[in-house]
Amino acid sequence: MGKIRFFLDEHIPRPILRGLQRRDIDAIRPQDIGRDGLSDEAQLAWAFQEERVMVTFDQDYLRIASGNIEHAGIAYCYPDKYGISELLGILILLSEVVGSAEMHNRIEYL
Repeated sequence: MGKIRFFLDEHIPRPILRGLQRRDIDAIRPQDIGRDGLSDEAQLAWAFQEERVMVTFDQDYLRIASGNIEHAGIAYCYPDKYGISELLGILILLSEVVGSAEMHNRIEYL
């Protein structure tokens, strides 16, 4: 089972990124690699190319995925549903129980 690699949307708090990285979970954000400000479609296409699961609060990704766009997976969370430590724990759990192949074209509602 290949490990999930995460691509955190621009609005995901930085402490979540750092928490994942401290646990040796591969995670990056657009602002850290010069991709900030690009369209959601461009971000999702890049995540697919790089085999990264998009983690987002943005419902636009759900709309894009409903158009039969191939993607590496989307982990969607309603904004303000969880605190930072709770969301971090959920993403850690997701990375431990679901492989990257299982996330292909899947939307995981957190």
